[in-house]
Amino acid sequence: MNETATKHIPWFWINVVTLCVLAPWATYWFQQHLQLYFTEIVVVGGAFSLWVFVRAMWAMLEKTTKVEPWEYSRKLLALPDITGVLLVTVVILATLWFRTASIYIEYGGAPGEGEYLVEVVRKSDSSPIIQDVSLTAANAVIGRPFLWQREASELECRILRPAKYETLPCTLQPGHSTRIVVPGSFTPREFHLVRIVPSKVLYSELAAIDETPQSRYDLDLERDGKVVTLSDLRRQTIYTGAAANEMPIAMELEQPGTLEHHLRTRLLAKGYEPESAEMTTAILSSATRSWPTFYLRAGDQLTLTVRSTHSQGSSQTTEVFEGFPIHYTVTADKVQTAWLPE
Repeated sequence: MNETATKHIPWFWINVVTLCVLAPWATYWFQQHLQLYFTEIVVVGGAFSLWVFVRAMWAMLEKTTKVEPWEYSRKLLALPDITGVLLVTVVILATLWFRTASIYIEYGGAPGEGEYLVEVVRKSDSSPIIQDVSLTAANAVIGRPFLWQREASELECRILRPAKYETLPCTLQPGHSTRIVVPGSFTPREFHLVRIVPSKVLYSELAAIDETPQSRYDLDLERDGKVVTLSDLRRQTIYTGAAANEMPIAMELEQPGTLEHHLRTRLLAKGYEPESAEMTTAILSSATRSWPTFYLRAGDQLTLTVRSTHSQGSSQTTEVFEGFPIHYTVTADKVQTAWLPE
């Protein structure tokens, strides 16, 4: 072995060792933050095209320079300049390693659910970092990398449709890839359907659905300082327990025939005559009204108030109906009844 070759041996092994560390490191970083960003066609097809191009150029190099590939590679790795290039690459990769964040949402599917509308927003100002996207088996991954991410960003991931899942807190963390499976990573919502039914005293004051009322009765429902009002309360059963887009889901909790059975049993237990109980049950079970208010959880404290408005000539007076306000605690039961008043 000549003196020049001996002189270059340390650089060769330094470069080989550096490459052995750099290659799996860069591969892992790519898999964490970039692999899902590309489709399989791009990754596989692109890699194949690149390999064909490199192999063709290498063949031309062999023919024109008469240099064996291994010998040329060995000489190239023995150059001190290559060490400098590799060190710069290491620095760049180390910077990317600690400053790259990514978030990917993958389709998991659930029986009867083929499509999910998903949004990802910043918790601080609700600004989206990923536009609302429909996730299906055909469009199974959404998300992207975020380069030069200096600090963690608190996010909220929501399944907008179907509206059956809780909001998922998530974080965009430098140096980490956040992976979320829809709907597996989300907690299913526990819906509670609350029937609001007028008791005997209030029932006798209310007008039937097809009557013109002499006085108007309004129902206020308050939770955590927020109040919603149901205007023109009649002899009817009110259903609530969710917001407008969620009420159809909550209403599915009511099984056919259960309302009639519940009303009849309750009224008979309160001393109604069988004939009167049957008539009242028929009215309250046929006159029902869906009232979107709040998504109610077990333990929520509700305050219900009925206000009556009476016309006296040209003036009107409004007062709280006797026995109100009443307080009701949402129980763990899927379907429950609040009687007005007890």
